[in-house]
Amino acid sequence: MTPRGVQLRCPARLTLVIKEFVVFRFLYAAVSIILLSTPVAGQAPLDYVQAGDFYGARTALAKLVAGDPTAPIHFAFLEAMILKRQGKLDEAVALLRQILSVDPDFEPARRELAFTLADMGQVQGALYHAERLVATTPDVRLRADLQGFITASGLGRPRGIAWRFQIAPSTNANRGTLAETISLDDLDFVIDDQAQALYGTGLAIGATAWNRWTLSETWDASVSGLFDANFYNNDLINDDLNALLRLDLGATVGKGRVTFGPLFERRWLAGDEYSSRVGFNLAGIVRPRPDRQVYASSTYWSQNYDDRDYQNGNLITANLGMTQILSPSVRLAIGLPLAKEVANADHLSHLDKGLVVTLEREWKGGVVSEFTASYTNAEYDGDFPGFAMPRSDEVSSIRVGLRSRAINIRGFTPEVSYTFTDSSSNIVFYDYQSHDFALDFSQRF
Repeated sequence: MTPRGVQLRCPARLTLVIKEFVVFRFLYAAVSIILLSTPVAGQAPLDYVQAGDFYGARTALAKLVAGDPTAPIHFAFLEAMILKRQGKLDEAVALLRQILSVDPDFEPARRELAFTLADMGQVQGALYHAERLVATTPDVRLRADLQGFITASGLGRPRGIAWRFQIAPSTNANRGTLAETISLDDLDFVIDDQAQALYGTGLAIGATAWNRWTLSETWDASVSGLFDANFYNNDLINDDLNALLRLDLGATVGKGRVTFGPLFERRWLAGDEYSSRVGFNLAGIVRPRPDRQVYASSTYWSQNYDDRDYQNGNLITANLGMTQILSPSVRLAIGLPLAKEVANADHLSHLDKGLVVTLEREWKGGVVSEFTASYTNAEYDGDFPGFAMPRSDEVSSIRVGLRSRAINIRGFTPEVSYTFTDSSSNIVFYDYQSHDFALDFSQRF
């Protein structure tokens, strides 16, 4: 048998070899990397692979496994490593999966499969194989390396809680109008104090708790809960609390991922129950290139407001966007948000169309700057009460943020930001400007 003749091409043949020599199952799984790393005449098979000398790698391995009945599995694994060296990641993944379909306990193949899937951006598949190997391998060093891989690759913890805090002084914390009076039917009316622009500082406290289950290489499930509380130093601005529970089922398909599931939300305003919503979310993300990510999401909400039947109705939100890596330190994100709300009162039903552009740059020392510009146009259906026309808003904002990856305060990363918002509306109550400053402390998921 020549070195080229023992490449893995026939699963049935390989299965027969394994069944005949099952006593060697754990032995060859444990020593495959050792074999590939063992020098023959001065060079190991993997050294030849790294140098691009694939014939030399096959020849060296043939000498090492001469007379070994499990040689086909070693050659199959070597061919997968060669495919990776050639940049043929899809073929390498297919071959590694073929090896594992014959012998699920062949650790080197599962390890390389996890790493290769991570390189391809297939997070769920990589997480599945890495976690399975961590749970089953007797190799303490490999288990530690894989656990570090799971953490360092940003694949996420299976469960946990992440806290966030924010201090936010604002020139217009309630988004009130700058006008003091309004004219209706040639009569002037004084606008209520709560509807006028109010200076204030908000204190926000929030947390997200989650638990994820890996069901298979392609499927996972998760449950998460979120709450946010906002308190203000101005008595004219109502404190509010929001709680949300969501269940998600996710699947990885090729270079993409789809998640879907129900959502339940409850909001309290000034200590009183204000609204409840039940919804369903569907989202998809695909990475057509290593430096580009495209996503789409949509959520349907059924809304119910306590003692405000005229606000009850349905809301559909959607977002289409793209993230592009322009360079190792520069990221561009573009989003197209859309919302359609249908309420019992026509003057509250509206269609929103928007554009959000974010440019993020990482500087020396781990300092990250972010610039975001957004625009939203909202057109309402029915005439606004007291006005002979429907409401029409145009809201523009710019945000500048600064944070440092090098700064970590007991697990929290601080960020400072400034946001300017300008709302132009034909209804005076919604015509305003605001300057907002914020100091955020958040934990990473």
